[in-house]
This record gives sequence, C-alpha cells and structure tokens, in this order.
Amino acid sequence: MMENSFFGTRRVVKTMDDARRIFHEFHSCPIGGHTGIQKTLAAVCSGFYWFSMTVDIKNWILECDQCQKDGNPLAAVQPLQCIKRPRSGTNEGGRRKKLAPAGRARSADRKMAAQEKFFAGIPKIQYKPDAGPGDVMCFKHYSAEEVLMGRTMEDWLRFSVCYWHSFCGPGAGPFGVPTHHRLWNKGSPMKSARKRLCAAFEFFTKLGVKYYTFHDRDIAPEGSTLEESNRNLDEITDLALKLQNQTGVKLLWITCNLFTHLRYMNGAATNPDCHVLAYAGPQVKKSLEIAKKLGAENFVFWGGRGFHSIHNTDVAVELNHMAISFKMAVNYKEKIGLSCQFLIAPQQKEPSKHQYDYNAMSLIGFLKHFGLDSDFKLKIEPNHTTLGGHDIVMASAFGMLGSIDSNTLPGVGHRSVPPGHQEHHLGHESDC
Repeated sequence: MMENSFFGTRRVVKTMDDARRIFHEFHSCPIGGHTGIQKTLAAVCSGFYWFSMTVDIKNWILECDQCQKDGNPLAAVQPLQCIKRPRSGTNEGGRRKKLAPAGRARSADRKMAAQEKFFAGIPKIQYKPDAGPGDVMCFKHYSAEEVLMGRTMEDWLRFSVCYWHSFCGPGAGPFGVPTHHRLWNKGSPMKSARKRLCAAFEFFTKLGVKYYTFHDRDIAPEGSTLEESNRNLDEITDLALKLQNQTGVKLLWITCNLFTHLRYMNGAATNPDCHVLAYAGPQVKKSLEIAKKLGAENFVFWGGRGFHSIHNTDVAVELNHMAISFKMAVNYKEKIGLSCQFLIAPQQKEPSKHQYDYNAMSLIGFLKHFGLDSDFKLKIEPNHTTLGGHDIVMASAFGMLGSIDSNTLPGVGHRSVPPGHQEHHLGHESDC
C-alpha cells in the first residue's frame, strides 16, 4: 500500500497508534470535548478510515474515564484553559514526588487485577435437577460426576468458554452501539487485558468449566509492531499460565487472528502481497510457541480468505502458498515438540464470495492433494454446514472429524474430539 492511501476520499490509517492519536484529537483533547460515540464517530469517519474503526472508537469511548465519570457526553465543546504545569518530578504542591519503576508499576497492576473480584456474590454454579423457572444460576441437566456409559458427564462434555465472545465482544450489532459495559475494559490496553484475564478465570472456576479457547489478539492487544505484539502476548500468557496452574483450567485450543487487521483484507497465506505473508508467518510461529507454553490440546487454522473475482486471481498459486504455510507450521510444531492436534475450519462464503475452504469435501481434497491429511482434522460449525452440505457426515466418513463447533445449536456448545480418541468419544466445548 502506498504511503498516502485513500479509501474513497478518506485517508487510510495504517497503524493502531495513528488511529489512537486521531481518536484523541477528535475526542479527548479540549477541541474534541468528549462529544460521545455518534459525534466522535462521525467526525473521525469524515476524513479517515481503518478496518474495525467503528468498534474501536466505541470501545475507546467506553474506556474513557471522563465519559464514564460524567455519565452523558458533554453537550458542548469545553473552552480551552491555561494550565499551570508543575516542574518535572514535583506534585501540584511543588513538593518532589517519587515515581515507581515501570516494572514495579506493572507488578502492582497485576497484583491489583488478581485481587479484584468481578463476579462478587455469585457462588459456584451447582447441579439442581429440581430447578424451577426462577432458578437460573444452576445446572438443571448437567451433573459433572454422573456416570453415563462408563464415563462421567464431565468427561463426555468438555465444556469450554470462548474468550472472544464472552470477554471481548462489545455486544454491538451491525445497526447498534455496544451494549456490554465491561468492568475490566478500563485503563490502558495491557491493564485491561490483565483484568480481563483475571475476570475470565474467576468466571471459569465459578462455572466449573475445565477449558477455554482464544485467538492471539483476544487475550493480548496488538502493538504498533510485531515485536511489541509478541511482548504483550508473552506478558499476558505468563499470567494465563499462572492462573491455569492455580485453577486447573486448561487451554482447549488457540488460534491466530489473521483476518481483523487491514493488512489481511485479502488473506494471509493466500494474500497476493508477499509482505503480508511475511508478517503472518511470524505471527503463527509465535502462537505455536504460546500453544506449547500453555499446553494447548489443539491448534486451529481458519482456511484461506478466498477471492472475490476469478479474473484477477491465480487459484493454483494461492492454494500452493496456503499448503506451503501449513507445511511450515507442521515442521515448526515438530521442531519445538508441540504435541497437539491441528484443526482447520471450513467457512462457507465467510468472508469472501469464493472460499477455498467452502466445505468439508473441498478441504479434505486440498489436504489429501498436498499430503497434509495425516496432520490435520476438520473443525465443523453446523451453522455453516447449512450452506456447505453435510460436513459432519463427510468429515466423519473420511476419518477427518476433529471438532464440532455447535455453538449455534440450542443448549449445546462446541463438540471436540479429544486427541487420541475415536469419533464415538466426542466431547463438548461450550461457546458461553
């Protein structure tokens, strides 16, 4: 992309740092005046564009201490004020103040986040078979210790909380503003990430689930560079590992977010821009290392983004590039001693009109053609199956069924095949 790229008449913002700076100018500085979601969004959108800007701006305003303190956005722009700044290293009274080292400050933030309770007053959810219509904080049919066909219900139903929906989603539809006011979404992105993780593990333990799942960018914020993103991921997953050891909760699977950022608008491994592929590769490499660090039982790949028009696409080249990237992932998995199952998910018409991973059969054909069928199994979503055909049946018939993401079925979550088990030993993971 050229230095000054435009989306229509609006300038394309390439980094989140630039996006934050623009947001500050239009919202937080005296000229912006904290004018609320709609006015700030309209002002920024008049001259700038970046992918996910609507969600970003809404979330940043919800994180704005001034807006939350005032309750309602300011009705008018506040006048500029002359501010008498104290000398560096002094407080408002002119006395010198002590500044804690950055490392000590981060340690204090971590300790504070670990001590804070987000679901106070809610006990651990119990089994209550005689529950009535008013008993909502209980399991009426799920009894973890009950034995069915020689195994406990907990062993059969491996419920897992999905991090992105439960703790990152703003609760906004395509025609509305965010409706979820999260207590942990306050402070800097990293401070919020630490609080969010502590809230999540408090939730896991009170719900009694044994697994959770996440994308790399769910659990830790993306930085302005890949190095910064990796540092953020290292710091947050250090805390995740500590919480896993304390609670016994395990990581069912991890995956990479190779679709939200503007750079991935035309895919990752299938992207015609080699610079995007060069960025995506190290991101996958880092996530594989995190999977080993946290003991993930599976690693999920979403299939290639696909294409919008055959007239400017070399399908054979892009499929070959995707296969090469998968083979590199397999080789690195073996190199670092990562023992988990690789899963790949068919996505019918999501997000492109023509998907390389349209259904189970297209993926099975791809994996077998490139000699990857012994390294991957399929992760099927029944909601997509209605578009792509009988994916569960076909994946099962070819011995390629690895996971069933049944979060769209009433009362059922993801169904996941535990590593080393046959299909009739399916478990569940629940998209809470």
